[in-house]
Amino acid sequence: MDAPKLQLLSEKIITPSTPTPHHLRQYNISYMDQLLCRKYIPMTLFYPHNEKQISPPSSTTLEKSFSDLLSLYYPYAGRIVDNKVVDCNDKGAILSEARIMSTMSDILKQPFSKVQRTVFQNDLPWSEPRLEHDSLAIARLTHFGCGGKSLSLCLTHKLGDSNTLCNFLLHWSALARGISFPPPQLIGSTLLPPNDDPFTPYMFEVKNQPHTTRRLHFDGATIDHLVDLIASQSDIKNATKAEIVTSILNSALARAESKMKTSSSPFMIYIPLNFRKLISPNLSNLMGNFLSFLLVHIKDENDLKLPTLISKIRTEKIRHFKKYKRLDKEDIPSAIRAETGSFPTEFADMRLSTSLCDYPLYDIDFGWGKPTKVSFGALPTRNTFGIFDGPNGGVVALAVLDEKIMQEFLRDEQILEYACLQPGY
Repeated sequence: MDAPKLQLLSEKIITPSTPTPHHLRQYNISYMDQLLCRKYIPMTLFYPHNEKQISPPSSTTLEKSFSDLLSLYYPYAGRIVDNKVVDCNDKGAILSEARIMSTMSDILKQPFSKVQRTVFQNDLPWSEPRLEHDSLAIARLTHFGCGGKSLSLCLTHKLGDSNTLCNFLLHWSALARGISFPPPQLIGSTLLPPNDDPFTPYMFEVKNQPHTTRRLHFDGATIDHLVDLIASQSDIKNATKAEIVTSILNSALARAESKMKTSSSPFMIYIPLNFRKLISPNLSNLMGNFLSFLLVHIKDENDLKLPTLISKIRTEKIRHFKKYKRLDKEDIPSAIRAETGSFPTEFADMRLSTSLCDYPLYDIDFGWGKPTKVSFGALPTRNTFGIFDGPNGGVVALAVLDEKIMQEFLRDEQILEYACLQPGY
């Protein structure tokens, strides 16, 4: 089935409502920002038609609140000069509006790639800005024939991670509804000073590979059952949903690869962590990339048993937290530089598992009510999993795998027992 025809209603460059002061016109990015690529991190929120709404927010309200938001997140209205500096020149960010006659439910049944081409602008998810003057933030409001709508957002990874993306959306929705919030903290380069060399090479690059994406759902009752099961089989009495789902996905992938004879142990699971709470408990609004990284080594089949793998993840997490908690704040930058400097450069035997669990994505209300579906754009790199909260205490997982491996992965005993395959996006 071809992707439904989209009618572009408008496309505007939105500039900050308050010009950026001269002394803030040069924004120095942090050391961690230097290591990250410039590709766009994508997220989409889907809002059903709400007949009870008396006066839903207009397009003008969305534009005005976006303009106000860019005054707070002013580097996103600028342009990257090099791998050290952003020129905060108020050239603005793109906001477009489109219409499609298909219903939202019909669109969401389509394959993942086709939905992304519908709700995002110009195949943006995880693409690279083409020119130096390209916008660093790109949003689109899409109206469906049923009265529902989606709001998609792509932010350059160079200026922020998933925490920044979620805060950007939460703050935008607050402005649209006239709700106050603590402003974002743009002090990243003070906490993690950049290298003097603007040509610092990217350490964490997203490489396009042939792949297929499937969306899996673990309902809340299943998660609760697994927490109790793990507690009865190990000394982990309070396994988190992220630990549980990460372990199920990676052990199923390892078994699928073994059956297809494409890989075998040992390998590593690479898990990014939000580093803000390790620096300070009051930096949840810190803009930028503040990531630390767990490397969980899998040596043999015994390590793939669910209680064992969860225990390995938990042990590594505790060791990691203790390491940084005992450091003085001024010692943290050198510790991070040492950690990233020793990071493996060979990614062939690594699996990426990133979690957005516990972010309040289903509370992002622009005045249309709360979203009924949230989706994080899938990475174009094989052997990656993105997990985030689903409704009613459940967890949604995006699995990005080689197509043949995916077929075997979906037949795995634990996937069949604990997860439900959701068709489409």
